[in-house]
Amino acid sequence: MLNSGRRIFICSFGRCIHADTSRRSLERLESLVAEHGLDSFDAPNRVQCRLSGCLSICENGPTMVVHPDRVWYHRVDEAAVERIFYEHILNNRIVEDLLHHREPGIVQST
Repeated sequence: MLNSGRRIFICSFGRCIHADTSRRSLERLESLVAEHGLDSFDAPNRVQCRLSGCLSICENGPTMVVHPDRVWYHRVDEAAVERIFYEHILNNRIVEDLLHHREPGIVQST
């Protein structure tokens, strides 16, 4: 089975955030993904990043969802994106203080 990697969605256009904050966070995430070679189609740990519409939390935004890990982060800005990238995406450690919700799933906090 082909590894589809991770898909990351950052909430935008909701009432709890400014679209510029989401856009800057996405740009920072995309640059980290590219710097680490995780953006190519054949990367074994490929990461795809997108802005999404409102994710219906509308508190402590913006929200970021990491799929298929089933992890929801809140209070996401450029600094939070950087922490999430290095801790969660590269090292499979959930950033507990930014965690909004985690369904039972793949990634475990250490």
